[in-house]
Amino acid sequence: MEYFLGFVGIVAVIALIVALRAQRKARLELIEKLKNGYGKEKEQEYTVERFRSLGFYFRSHNDGALDIDDITVNDTDLDQIFMCMNNTCSSAGEEYLYAMLRKPVKDIGVLKERDRVAEHFDKTPDLRLKMQLLLSKLGKTRAVSLYEYLNRLQNAPTENNLIHFAVFLPYIAAVVFFVLGGAVDRTFSTFGILALIAGVIFSIVTYFKVKASKEAYLNVIAILVNMINMSKEFESFADKDLERYVEPIKTASSKLSKISRNSFILTVRGGNIIDILLDYVRMLTHLDLIKFNRIIKLYRDNTESLNILFETYGFLDSMIAVASFRKWLGCFARPEFTGDLKVFSVENLYHPLIPDPVKNSLNCSRSVLLTGSNASGKSTFIKSLAVNAILSQTVYTSVSDRYAAPFFKIYSSMALRDNLSGGESYYIVEIKSLKRIIDAIDDETPVLCFVDEVLRGTNTLERVAASSRILYDLGRKNCRCFAATHDLELATILENSFDSYHFSEKITDSDVEFDYLLKPGKATSRNAIRLLEKTGYPADITEDAKKAAEAFIATNTWEPI
Repeated sequence: MEYFLGFVGIVAVIALIVALRAQRKARLELIEKLKNGYGKEKEQEYTVERFRSLGFYFRSHNDGALDIDDITVNDTDLDQIFMCMNNTCSSAGEEYLYAMLRKPVKDIGVLKERDRVAEHFDKTPDLRLKMQLLLSKLGKTRAVSLYEYLNRLQNAPTENNLIHFAVFLPYIAAVVFFVLGGAVDRTFSTFGILALIAGVIFSIVTYFKVKASKEAYLNVIAILVNMINMSKEFESFADKDLERYVEPIKTASSKLSKISRNSFILTVRGGNIIDILLDYVRMLTHLDLIKFNRIIKLYRDNTESLNILFETYGFLDSMIAVASFRKWLGCFARPEFTGDLKVFSVENLYHPLIPDPVKNSLNCSRSVLLTGSNASGKSTFIKSLAVNAILSQTVYTSVSDRYAAPFFKIYSSMALRDNLSGGESYYIVEIKSLKRIIDAIDDETPVLCFVDEVLRGTNTLERVAASSRILYDLGRKNCRCFAATHDLELATILENSFDSYHFSEKITDSDVEFDYLLKPGKATSRNAIRLLEKTGYPADITEDAKKAAEAFIATNTWEPI
């Protein structure tokens, strides 16, 4: 027996050494990953379900007039920008960052504080790394929203702990029978073995039956416990520039401290030998389920403190992501906000997701109508304006050399499609999209809207007539509108209320060349038929199309064919 116990002890020591070495190796690898990943584009793809999960925190606070709606998110590729920017280390950080990108503000104090913290993290790499390592303890929940489940703990399934304490009865009986077997009759030892077997089976069966309904909650509580326990470590390295965030974390953690006591039995760290052994302890004793039921009772009185922890850690994590995004950009501008709707000025602006972009500048005092040929750059330019307006009012960052404009409510109507499930045609979808912009206009905060090919879903005559009146209505209200169109007639109709700009191309014998540079005035060239030729369409189609176009220009009528 002594040899057996000695062998078990040696195995335990070796297992502990292996576990500690693996933990140290994992930490070093994480440090290297964090250092190498800072200032780099995050290449990641999220599913629709993942974005739905990420958006729970935003939807829970989707109560502001400035919030970016789903149509504008789709039009501006905001989800792709989020993925590129998402250099966060925790679920709290990425959910907070996603919500921040969809909730523009018009409080310069809020924006400057975000800028201050992001800039501080950029200039203090040692502090930033400590913060990232701390936040990494929270990890990321892949299948569920951390915020959603933290707030659903109120209604988490619980039961009386008596059922879990009952698992100890067979073990007690086994001990009693073994003692009696040694002192009175060996028959009792047999009963002890049977009681032990029965106890193990009962524990395991009831454990998995009960735990199945709590699996997601148990994982979230493990994160919650980490949030509480991180307070002292954060306080130990936070400098004076972060001290305003120490007190709320310290106070909230203090109120939740009872939750973290003896919580090691809940915490799942990484699958090392110690965690594996703890898994068996959990199955045989139900200690994690007992602790879970006690935690839920404690939690229900402290939801406000929990939200403070989530939002403070989420804010700090997202500011590191903003700092990393800025470093990846290389050059960016801090926006200038004015109270004058006639001031809208951008210099060398571009879209952050376009490699080797052509930069454009614009200084206008009215709404703008953009004309130009196919593929010349109209849609990309207005999308770039929209993205920069959103980034300016969320992370105080413009992808340009200068951005000066008022605070806006931001809307777009660009990449629309038929609503087949709702039985709506493209035209119905489009007019509803435009109507939501008109309805958003009030006297308090001006609207900034971006429209691509107004009313493209209907015939030419009514499109020009209706779209000119819609744009005119937008342009004369508390609204700044940027509209792209192929209908050159609109530039003439709206010349008294809109500034005209255009993109053009150079047509050669062998190619169509685009410079993607914004120019004043309306477009004077068309290239649709030339692009058909370049794509290899039969000559009889393209030549006949040229003749038909020339005849229409000369007579203003179409000849039947």
